[in-house]
Amino acid sequence: MIDLHAIWTDRALHLWGMSDDVNGNGANESENGNGSASRFPMAVGIDQLRNLAGENWENLLIADAASAEMKLRLPTQANGNGSNPDETFSTYSVPTLSFSPADAIDLLSSLPREPDGGVAIGGSLLYWSRASELVLELLARQAFVPAMHSGVNESFRGYWRVVVDDEATSEKLRQLIVSMPPVCRS
Repeated sequence: MIDLHAIWTDRALHLWGMSDDVNGNGANESENGNGSASRFPMAVGIDQLRNLAGENWENLLIADAASAEMKLRLPTQANGNGSNPDETFSTYSVPTLSFSPADAIDLLSSLPREPDGGVAIGGSLLYWSRASELVLELLARQAFVPAMHSGVNESFRGYWRVVVDDEATSEKLRQLIVSMPPVCRS
């Protein structure tokens, strides 16, 4: 089984896959000899990721997505005795498909309901899909106002600030915040 996950960073959504089989690269340590993060042993390679995602989304965005490599802090079992392993976190390199925010909204709003080929939609991907639904709802209601941010050297930057002015939206936002999977913060 391969779980598809997503994480936001640097103004992009990164799609990555995790197999329940170790891919055989032998990367059990988080740092290799030159100090850089080693490949997460359960990470799906970029070609397999693109193929699996392409088979499950009827969306041309997959074919055009940029390949990227991310460093994530992921759980590692260290010296567990089987019944209660000690879980630690280590930094690993993970291949990803990278999507701009506009493309990410399109991708997240078209998640396959029943993925094929031994693929499952991971909790982080479901989470970002729910977040994108809320964003689209707020955009449709025009629930935003212009705002200004003052930066260094007396510079200013304009942006749109979300306005949450009803209890139902506040509750949706609260539920979204408390349900964020830890992998979304990795």
